[in-house]
Amino acid sequence: MSYTTPLGWLNDDPENCIRACLDLNRDSYPSDLLGLGPSIEMMLKNLYNIKTVGELEDYIIYNGFPLEINLKEETKFIISLRLAKNLKFM
Repeated sequence: MSYTTPLGWLNDDPENCIRACLDLNRDSYPSDLLGLGPSIEMMLKNLYNIKTVGELEDYIIYNGFPLEINLKEETKFIISLRLAKNLKFM
């Protein structure tokens, strides 16, 4: 499959999509992230007691991506960007 724009695999309007996801508050629901729907959000809550984007990011920092949940590539990409944005170098 070929895409007409860079990051076209992500969304039809990748720039605004990425910006919206990066601007999400840590208290937002995980389903507000690209590619993460209500069923995945419920699995995160039931299996890991993760209820917010911030809790999901904290879990991923310390444990990696959850193995029992099949997150989409675009979701992993967005979460990685959010984590990199908040990284503080020593």
